[in-house]
Amino acid sequence: MSDDDEVPEDFADFDATLPLTDPVTTFKKLIDEKMFTDLFVPDHMKFEIWDKLDAAARDAIWKLLFGEEADLQQAGALLKNYKSRAVFFSPDNYNEWIVLVRDELLKREMFDFWKNTVVAEQLGPAWAADSDLYDDLDDPEPAAFYNFAGCKAAWLKSEEETPDR
Repeated sequence: MSDDDEVPEDFADFDATLPLTDPVTTFKKLIDEKMFTDLFVPDHMKFEIWDKLDAAARDAIWKLLFGEEADLQQAGALLKNYKSRAVFFSPDNYNEWIVLVRDELLKREMFDFWKNTVVAEQLGPAWAADSDLYDDLDDPEPAAFYNFAGCKAAWLKSEEETPDR
């Protein structure tokens, strides 16, 4: 097959459910197979595929954070990988969803995960530093996302530590 070959009509028909044991491996595999294939995937099909992967990642992260089989390490790893893809494919959707995650973490007083994963790894909303779809590096909203439970955006801390000369 060459790069000009189109994918079969049923290319977007797949089970995107992620296992709660090592979901990152499955997520990466599906991204590679479905989104970064050498085949020509029509735009409408790419959106359909991403919507499935997006929903699967969110579902798995939510279950890993708040479900009976909670695994915060797996949740953090998947969230990090998911954000790195979402900022490219659907940053606005990610931004809306991550606020819900933040609010639930704080409501459940999951402060260690909030501070050591979400804040430390800068897994809050996508903004100009993450995605070319945004251009305002001075936008206050991404930094404000982190202003809970005594936290502050990491890039603001580093600016305070290295004042202008």
